[in-house]
Amino acid sequence: MAKLLLGKEVTDALNANLKERTTALREKGVTPTLGIIRVGADPSDLSYEKGATKRAELVGVDVVKFRRCFQGAGAGDHR
Repeated sequence: MAKLLLGKEVTDALNANLKERTTALREKGVTPTLGIIRVGADPSDLSYEKGATKRAELVGVDVVKFRRCFQGAGAGDHR
């Protein structure tokens, strides 16, 4: 018989597993870290970054953000 998978249950199980794994790494002296490199300030990128940061912190992963904003024409601007 098929089992209905509910998103919250699956997410909770994945998060619990990740918390255990990050705790085990920290006990061995390893600091799990997510590095985010962002260029510019596109709203969809900011939203993705916020979600990734929240999830990483939830499971015990440190987050380091690198930001670079350029002045003037960008690489895709051919005017």
